[in-house]
Amino acid sequence: MLDPRSRLAIVIVNYFKADRILENVEALTRQTIAPRLRVVVVDNSADEAERAPLRNGLPATVQLIILPRNVGYSRGVNLAALNARPFEDILLLNPDIVLDDPEALETLLGEFQAQRDIGVMAALQSNDDGTPVEVARRFPNLVKQVIRRLKPGAYTDHDVLRPLLERPRSALLDVDWVQSSFTLVRGDIWEQIGGLDERYEIFMSDVALCQSVHELGYRVVVSSAVTVRADGLRASRGGLSAVFHSRALRVHVRDAVKYQMRNFFRIPRRGPVAIKRPADSEPIWH
Repeated sequence: MLDPRSRLAIVIVNYFKADRILENVEALTRQTIAPRLRVVVVDNSADEAERAPLRNGLPATVQLIILPRNVGYSRGVNLAALNARPFEDILLLNPDIVLDDPEALETLLGEFQAQRDIGVMAALQSNDDGTPVEVARRFPNLVKQVIRRLKPGAYTDHDVLRPLLERPRSALLDVDWVQSSFTLVRGDIWEQIGGLDERYEIFMSDVALCQSVHELGYRVVVSSAVTVRADGLRASRGGLSAVFHSRALRVHVRDAVKYQMRNFFRIPRRGPVAIKRPADSEPIWH
């Protein structure tokens, strides 16, 4: 059962998705635990056309931080988290994510708090058109990242989530790492790790976060109890040629190089890969 005293911080970093954020936050106000939410939005767009809808459309209960320049995703998240204190747990939420189920957060937090060995929990995602999102992956290696960039779609980790997608009952799946688009993190672990690693501007900080959580002895899981909705527009989409006209892709390459330089000779700690239904006494191994 969800602790009625628990306080959840929700941090959202905007980059030219103001209209979607308004839909995102409106859905948060309909959550059954809305009074316990502390929502902080950081605007990284540095554009007045983005700021006006946020200033005029966000509820008074949401703290809006307008930055004069783009400080990067990782630093934006950490800034929002500082302003959201104190909190028991923290949810990293992309601006395009919409929670259609008003019980979504209560359900996930109930699972999260019931199993104290879980450090990070993500939910299943689908795009607006219903296609599933690759929210969980294996730890990256240099070969994998080069192949994904040279030939988009030739190498994916879609099979990681297959055990959850093929089972209709609510279950938890242990994974290597989850993208930070909808990610619950225990507050004490967040403080111990120091938030996202700001050496990564946009990408790979979620990989590093999950790697640190594993090293502290906690689990990283995906829950099928809830499915949230995304807009399907990824900043890192595109092949090698797109790098020349997409700043986001150039940052992706730079962050990936930083990650590989720090981890090339380091074997990430990987927890056991298992599916466990909340009511099961034993996990089902895969």
